[in-house]
Amino acid sequence: MALRYIGRITRPYGTSGAFHVEDIPNNCACLSADAKVYIGYSAAFARAYVLSSCRTTARGFIMAVQSIDAPESLTALAEMGVFAAEEDLRDRQGSTLMHDDDIIGCMAIDTATNQPLGRIIDIWHLPANDVWVVDYQNKELPLPVIDDVIGKVDVAAKQVEVHLLPGLLDLAE
Repeated sequence: MALRYIGRITRPYGTSGAFHVEDIPNNCACLSADAKVYIGYSAAFARAYVLSSCRTTARGFIMAVQSIDAPESLTALAEMGVFAAEEDLRDRQGSTLMHDDDIIGCMAIDTATNQPLGRIIDIWHLPANDVWVVDYQNKELPLPVIDDVIGKVDVAAKQVEVHLLPGLLDLAE
């Protein structure tokens, strides 16, 4: 079972043993109650816990696990990472959550011409939306990750359908 990083415990929340989780990947949604989470400095040395609640905040999540019922119990867990099984992770639309290493290396295909634009070589995590950078004719072409531009993403085939908006190719530098 592969574990993915979903955030870092920053501080207690309230008096019931709940805690803030920040530094989460973009678009990651809360896990459902009774899901397993793993807490530790790395996935290899993380201890399993059963999630009792999870809710989204402006900076991340507020989580509670079944075996922690007081803020004093969180002292030893401060700054530790929170991990979850890949199959349990979903984005806010309910789809399987994709990670940077799933996208980097994918071939961007222009849907209008069915021709390859180039490989995705970088991802910029920006406040409004992510941007996938394509190596387009030895230039960097930034593609905003929005529904109007990004179509079907086939991670297994390493292909991404791209709808080029007017002027988007002019951004290549």
